[in-house]
Amino acid sequence: MGSVTPIADKDRIFTNLYGFQEPWLKAARARGDWDDTAKLMQRARTPSSRK
Repeated sequence: MGSVTPIADKDRIFTNLYGFQEPWLKAARARGDWDDTAKLMQRARTPSSRK
């Protein structure tokens, strides 16, 4: 098996996993939690992404 390395903070899906920051939508957006959501949803709708 290969070695496991921690992921960078910018690549985390759950940026407030441990609850150290405000959980509300305004704070989540400020952390960038919703960045590129529209692009991700569009990508999920394209047939070429379902291979």
